[in-house]
Amino acid sequence: MGGTFARKINRVALKPAALLGLLMVGFIVLQCSLPLRTAVKIGADEDFELSKATLCLKGYQLYTQIWCDQPPLYVTLLTSILRHISPGILGPRLLTSGFVVLNWLTGNPLLLQFQQAWGAHVASARSLEYGSPEQHAFDWTVLLKNWDTSAPALVGVFFLARSGWPVKSTALPLVWLALTLVVFGTHKPWWSCYYVHNALPLCWCAGVGIAMTWHYVRARRSYVLGALLALYAVCASAWMGARLYLQEAGIRQNPKLYTCLALKEIERFKPFTTFIFTDQPIYSFHSGIPLPPRLAVLSLKRFWTGDISTAQVVAELESIKPGLIFLANDTRELAYQGLLNREYQLVYQDSANRLYAHRSIVRKAKY
Repeated sequence: MGGTFARKINRVALKPAALLGLLMVGFIVLQCSLPLRTAVKIGADEDFELSKATLCLKGYQLYTQIWCDQPPLYVTLLTSILRHISPGILGPRLLTSGFVVLNWLTGNPLLLQFQQAWGAHVASARSLEYGSPEQHAFDWTVLLKNWDTSAPALVGVFFLARSGWPVKSTALPLVWLALTLVVFGTHKPWWSCYYVHNALPLCWCAGVGIAMTWHYVRARRSYVLGALLALYAVCASAWMGARLYLQEAGIRQNPKLYTCLALKEIERFKPFTTFIFTDQPIYSFHSGIPLPPRLAVLSLKRFWTGDISTAQVVAELESIKPGLIFLANDTRELAYQGLLNREYQLVYQDSANRLYAHRSIVRKAKY
């Protein structure tokens, strides 16, 4: 019986080109439908990665001057695209869409790179100023939210387990799925973007589950199982289509570069500004004004490592006094409010954002 299942699984894997082609076409259509060229921001990581690339364009170095907990390849490629191909946002987003993750060391300071990556991902938290990694455990409900993949994946695991371990094509997806669930189920912190590591083997198992169920239904001529499979296909397609539509609609509602009044106001002060400080670093990229290098990445992971604290952020701002400070328009209490009151003037405000300019450049801009 195990040999029969193994042979069927191998037959399923013989013709992946058509399915891969359909997936690629669907991916390209999706990318073409998104406002990649005009949206101010699409993904959360754009803030940090593009602010680092902006600083690299100005000659600052990763790890020694810019805190970075990731391998340098992605930021290096971003910087190269911005310098040699196009300074706009489309190039970096296309790179992200087609980027194959490579963790290959380059000529950057390896000891600093290792220290910052280890401290951010593995070492114990040294500062609890902003909570701790223990508060960000793996969200097991993500498997329920993605039931359209999880349900057939369970079926796929059943078929793969029955096919026998000697078959390499059955061992790999099972071991891969088990490894990702164990690692991310126990590692803290866990962020929702990490789900992609689980999704790859999960989708593999789901594909096997759907294909083998189809073969089983055809072999047994079971109308009941066939009806259940058809019901799953209808429900899963509706669920995936609705989620895709809502997520795309959410992206389309993001502010656009050509209608963003805040960016136009920042642009007016740009000739008099060396640095901008913002809690939305994507605006540093769009304006072309770098963040202070020490303040380019203010992530929870960095605070947890003890590499920086709120007091150090305030001290850095007091020392540098960036020309512009751009903040979300909310009711948060700011540790550097005294600096804003003393040295800065509110020059722009809308329902979402506030822009402060240092009084010295306000006079230069004749505001």
